[in-house]
Amino acid sequence: MDTPAWFDDLPVLGEFSRKEAIAALKDAGDDETVTILEVAAALDPSQYGSSSSFGDHTSPRTDRTSTWWPFSDKPWQYTSHTYGYLASSTKSGQAVLPIRPLSTVHANPKLRNTRVKITLNRLYVEAYPGRKGDTHLILVHFFARDQLSKKTGDMYFNIACEAANCSYASIHNYPIFVGLNVGSEGLVFGGFTINVKNEADTTFLKFLQSDVFKTGLELTKAAQPVLAPFLTMAKAIAEVIVTRNQKRLVQKAVLGLDFRNTPLGAPLAEGTYVAVQVPGSRQTALNWEEWVYHKGRDKIVKHDNHEKTIPFNHFIFSIDSL
Repeated sequence: MDTPAWFDDLPVLGEFSRKEAIAALKDAGDDETVTILEVAAALDPSQYGSSSSFGDHTSPRTDRTSTWWPFSDKPWQYTSHTYGYLASSTKSGQAVLPIRPLSTVHANPKLRNTRVKITLNRLYVEAYPGRKGDTHLILVHFFARDQLSKKTGDMYFNIACEAANCSYASIHNYPIFVGLNVGSEGLVFGGFTINVKNEADTTFLKFLQSDVFKTGLELTKAAQPVLAPFLTMAKAIAEVIVTRNQKRLVQKAVLGLDFRNTPLGAPLAEGTYVAVQVPGSRQTALNWEEWVYHKGRDKIVKHDNHEKTIPFNHFIFSIDSL
């Protein structure tokens, strides 16, 4: 990974300054949360009221802070991710599948120097900024490269979908990259969600939901000169929309999947991965033994209460060999 990706220094909502957060939340129509922030600033200007304490949209990433918020219970506010793994079911009729921490997964060396298919299985919105009852229009931007990036370069793909709070998006088992080259060292894979409110962008993203854009990026047949303009367009769409929508990047999850079986690594294996947006304090504390994937409900639910869905924004993707 010798070159930075365009999104490396782009903050998620939870990393915004007070000034940035108020502007983004106003743009999203989340007046209730804006009021909370403005009241907190009025009551304690030393902590919440001085914009010079936090920087603005031109501030370098190192000046940003997520500690000033007067609340910590908004799922879109969290800045970390934790990851789980579901192996393919081996038992016929098994209704509930356990979710394992990545530290217990073994990499599959047979995937080295092969091609794989990456599929977006589900996208769940626990809560995004907006008015109560809003249906959110979401741009999901995907990025991938093999870990020796000089060979293949960066891959980008976009999906537009809709979801209300506490529901799954209107998308299921969607191919993202078909025939992605793994290389000898593994993959870097990232998923990003942008909460779109700008009317012009909303109209444009409706176009992205048309049939012409509803197929994955097939890499096995596309020649690189033909593929390059498509990748440039996918990257440019995400850059423009995230800028025009007050940089309302909600989720930013990037995994370096490789063939090392190390305690803190992310092994590359066939199966299904879960990327869950959590507070930093829960990044390593989320106990996957408490949660299972219920096939009948098509949800991640509490192990001892299948009516309770995991209360965090998350997306689920799978990796399969070709």
